[in-house]
Amino acid sequence: MWSCAICNAESTSPERPSWCSSCWGLGTYVRPVRRPVAELLAQAAQPLSAADLCRQRWALSSCEATGLSWAPGAVFMLYGPPGGRKTTLACLVAAQTAPIVLVSAEMAAGPALAGLLHHAGLSRRTDCSILRQADASALADAANAGAAIILDSIQLVLLQPGDARALADAGATMVLIVAQIRKDGLFRGQSGWLHEADIALHVVDGAWTCVKSRFEAPGASGPVSRPRTPHHTDEPGGHHVGR
Repeated sequence: MWSCAICNAESTSPERPSWCSSCWGLGTYVRPVRRPVAELLAQAAQPLSAADLCRQRWALSSCEATGLSWAPGAVFMLYGPPGGRKTTLACLVAAQTAPIVLVSAEMAAGPALAGLLHHAGLSRRTDCSILRQADASALADAANAGAAIILDSIQLVLLQPGDARALADAGATMVLIVAQIRKDGLFRGQSGWLHEADIALHVVDGAWTCVKSRFEAPGASGPVSRPRTPHHTDEPGGHHVGR
């Protein structure tokens, strides 16, 4: 079975259709995730008293790439037009964590992806894994291991907004969702994804603006650039990738 990444229309053809018969998108059919991540991670909820919740310490961290405050388990949303460097920013944000899982459903393994990882300071990280598809079992394992999970992009990984929250609740250090906006300025399931996001960043032409934050007042902005800290050890160089 195949599913259109734009309109979710399904095709049972054994061969991948060239275009979607519903929205006429060219080359948009991909294989859907077999089981919803949220369903896979569903467990019997343990009751938590208000006293237990309030006794916990909720120390926030400062994101090296943006300076924004965030807490473990935060869901980041990065959206904007093509070429704005959304994926680069997602990798820069995740670079301060370990381990990292990048679901690169949109960008094939090759020089461009290698250059992007190099720019983000990840080229020497043996704890940074690349997945070509959003396999539910692999994502569940990554969440349980406390990984930072990057989903690039939601148009192709075919997850639901609730799956991002399920991954965070299962133990992912952070979940970063990358979305390409259409010509009308929208993307698939926009309201649902923005609702689930703790931090939403609009990324355009190599710069970002925080349009939503549950940890501080939104409105901060800045360039998509690698922080100059001892945390990054890569040698200068690599490819410039406009993502």
